[in-house]
Amino acid sequence: MGASNCIAHPFNPLFWPTGIWMAERVWEPQLAGSLAKADVDFALLDDFHFIQAGVDENSLTNGPILTDDLGEEVSLLPINEKLRYLIPFHDPHETIEFCREYHKQNPDSVLVMVDDGEKFGAWPGTNDLVYKNHWLDNFLTALAAEKDWLELALPSEIMSSYEPSQRAYLPPNSYSEMSEWSLPMPAAGNYANYRKQLLDSGELSELKPFFRGGYWRQFFQKYEESLLMQRRCLLLHNEQDSPDAEDHLWQAQCNCAYWHGVFGGLYLPHLRHAIYENIIAGTNYSGPEISEVKLLGHNLPDMRINCGDLTLFVSPDRGGSIIGMEDRRSKWNLQNTLRRRVEAYHLSIPDEDPAPVANDSASIHDLIREIPPGFRDAIIDDLYPRFSLIDRLLPVDAKYDSDSIHELDQGNFCDSQYSSSLKRSAHFNDIAVDIERVITPGDNCFTVNWTITNISDKQLSTRFISEWNLALYDNESFLADGSKVDDLNTELSELEVAIPLRDSKLEWKMSEQCSVLVTAVHTASQSESGYEMTYQQHQFLFGILVQLAAGESVDLKIDFAVNN
Repeated sequence: MGASNCIAHPFNPLFWPTGIWMAERVWEPQLAGSLAKADVDFALLDDFHFIQAGVDENSLTNGPILTDDLGEEVSLLPINEKLRYLIPFHDPHETIEFCREYHKQNPDSVLVMVDDGEKFGAWPGTNDLVYKNHWLDNFLTALAAEKDWLELALPSEIMSSYEPSQRAYLPPNSYSEMSEWSLPMPAAGNYANYRKQLLDSGELSELKPFFRGGYWRQFFQKYEESLLMQRRCLLLHNEQDSPDAEDHLWQAQCNCAYWHGVFGGLYLPHLRHAIYENIIAGTNYSGPEISEVKLLGHNLPDMRINCGDLTLFVSPDRGGSIIGMEDRRSKWNLQNTLRRRVEAYHLSIPDEDPAPVANDSASIHDLIREIPPGFRDAIIDDLYPRFSLIDRLLPVDAKYDSDSIHELDQGNFCDSQYSSSLKRSAHFNDIAVDIERVITPGDNCFTVNWTITNISDKQLSTRFISEWNLALYDNESFLADGSKVDDLNTELSELEVAIPLRDSKLEWKMSEQCSVLVTAVHTASQSESGYEMTYQQHQFLFGILVQLAAGESVDLKIDFAVNN
């Protein structure tokens, strides 16, 4: 509600809107109380919400519907789904005839149409459709021609003219497409298949009240990266100490970066960077050097480690990995990474590229999308999050790359629970191994010390890999000699990577010569522009040969610094 106040008042401090269009029409029952306490009279939601609550579809054109949370009441106006798909993708005459049918049944029918402004010029093909091909002119002319029976009104005018006709209690929901997108795999793929079967058989309309997918919060279940941003916002909320911090918090809650469907959303790194920029800008923490926080840990708390203007968030539950690396000077979270996933829409991509079809009037949900080169090969399901300080044990002679590293890993340290002191006992094949890690903060830098101990009675021969995944910039990350860091494969003991867009240099210093393999990682995803190969992060693999007799230990070290 504070964000709503912030949005409303800059336009006119004397004007206070009485209604609200819920972002992505996301609804949860407790929102009724929040809206009522904010003096909001009505909210706009899709008719899908009401149908799934068992409300008779024929009653959804009778004006506002009342709901409440613990007696705090607010009215709701149902947006007509058919109108959303007619406008602007069909001839204006079809919209007029659709409205005429309702008028014949009840001249006082109310049809509500509110939708994304992007469909009037920003979505592919809509600029030509709406303006160059004169859809908008024709639509307005058609409406004016029917003014003797077709009346245009603002939502507030409907609220003044119609009393609530009934009361309804809606389940957590959004528009119908969102109920598919929010489901994790494989449920999302199964849902899409069953929905298509019902649509093709003509049964979907009848079963719509009972055919339910997921709801918006399940994006936190589906995408751990989304949950991490939300939890980081909650941490800022609990620690904010100024109006500026509160403003950054509200900006960091912009929903676009937290979910993914037909739009790029979470898969677009610049959106996630904007979220983290505001989180970091709003953070003014001055507590202990090492403290406990709640981000991703299931059983153990996560740790915040202050390293001057660099802040680490480490999760013992997640393999003792770094899940956040925030540079306050450049407002940059280097750990803003994203693992690759198989999405439901990947399952419907044909083996052969579809023939292009000219269809300027297609909805964004129905576009024929071109498939870029290499897209199919990039549909990969990473089996682990793309964090940093991932410990791996490989056979000495293993030939590994970015995609095979997880399959070749014969240790069970990756993404497993470490103790709160970052220690874990596990196995490499049948050989018992202890790995203990100590992170020592410095001034905009930190040192990682590993102690690897062979606690078995056998010889240990392995290649220890420390995997780092950092959100740099595609084609904009350079080695000291000016060459791009992409696909670096060499032996060295020091590595320097310049990031001009952040005016920063990353520096690694290893305790001994090691193999270094660097790979730029891209995801195969979709957005309103079509299928896209999108850069997400660079993967750094630092490999050191470890050979230990029974009971022996070895100490390894990496110093890391972010210099501006």
